[in-house]
Amino acid sequence: MPNRDSTHSATLDLTSIDDEQFESLIAAIFRAKILSPVTDQNAPAESLSHTVVSVSHTGRGADEGKDLMVITWVRDCVITRQFKWLVQCKHKPKSKRSVQQSDFKNNPSFIDLVRHHGANGYLLVCGTRPARNLQSLFDSLTADDGNPYQFIIWDGTKVSEEAHKHPEVIEVFFPDYYHSHFQFEFDDVVGWLKRN
Repeated sequence: MPNRDSTHSATLDLTSIDDEQFESLIAAIFRAKILSPVTDQNAPAESLSHTVVSVSHTGRGADEGKDLMVITWVRDCVITRQFKWLVQCKHKPKSKRSVQQSDFKNNPSFIDLVRHHGANGYLLVCGTRPARNLQSLFDSLTADDGNPYQFIIWDGTKVSEEAHKHPEVIEVFFPDYYHSHFQFEFDDVVGWLKRN
């Protein structure tokens, strides 16, 4: 059978989409992770673990540091519970600059932002990559024992990696890429089936 991983090693050209499309891409990636609507906390734990439950988008206008709210189920050795991710997208398609702390209005306290929105964690999604000092800040916030929140950054490579798990999302946002990479994969599988 053809090697499926070979087509998934390419990186998407995120510079081909604008800021609004980038936010919609991230929302679509999370929506694609919704396996089925799970509302029963007493459902079997293995069916809930790391399952996206809902994705809400703030829409246009001032977002107060929140582009998306993603609710997931997480499970540890004691309990299965909901976990709310405050997601903020920063996309610099033209300049390709890294995301800096100065890119955030009024230099917010990220802990206060998470608390304000009633979330458990903050996910910064960058179309490029974070500046080293921003990554260090997020690492130190997460490592701080006095801080109950998680702070994670996805860079452009991680966005591409996550999108490749959902070809239907790539088809919508990157149709040319989809047809050149995934159609080729489909033709390989059909050819392999005919030969075997």
